[in-house]
Amino acid sequence: MKKKFLTGLAVSVLMVACISSAEADDIITVSNADFEELVISNPGDWELNNIPDWVVSGQTATYRPGAGAFPGGVPEGVNVAAIGNNVDGGIVSQTLTASLEADTTYMLMVDVGNRLNYPFSHYMIELIAGDVTLASGSSLNPAAGTFLTDTIVFNSGSNPAQLGQNLAIQLSAVINGQADFDNVRLEANATPVPAPATILLFGTGLAGLVGTRMRKKKK
Repeated sequence: MKKKFLTGLAVSVLMVACISSAEADDIITVSNADFEELVISNPGDWELNNIPDWVVSGQTATYRPGAGAFPGGVPEGVNVAAIGNNVDGGIVSQTLTASLEADTTYMLMVDVGNRLNYPFSHYMIELIAGDVTLASGSSLNPAAGTFLTDTIVFNSGSNPAQLGQNLAIQLSAVINGQADFDNVRLEANATPVPAPATILLFGTGLAGLVGTRMRKKKK
């Protein structure tokens, strides 16, 4: 009997946890996140200062690397955002439709590449709201011809100063090299708070289990 009681209690707790978790996860849309909207016909070619859905400045391009740049290919599709060269750096940015929410953990992930046939530039990845950088990353140094994933995490807290302002993503690189970016994704995890109906369901189930156990014990 004790085993059945504990099993029922565990199931009720699991139900609450699953319902809360299912409501918490959210993938935020990033337009042209893999930089494939612009068709580049031949490997090794690029379109200078043209990255659809992103605002560009400085030295930027939609670039389709060949095997001479990344022998193993790129993480997603065939194109990347190439930023910087030996005379100028560059910036690409995108303001999202999603806004900053309270009690939410944001995880921004971007694949960063180092061309085999060109010097690698210092880069910066930023998560922004209201022209304020919430979190940034710039620490990776992928081996020549490869990509690594930079992950930037930001927890908004209960009352962020930029609450309700649109989120933005910014990628940049400095002069005397190039950084290539691919496969941009942003996830948000709200702090799970069970709905009143869920709490009532759990409480009712738990009370029923306790009552059943007490009746069995009296008999």
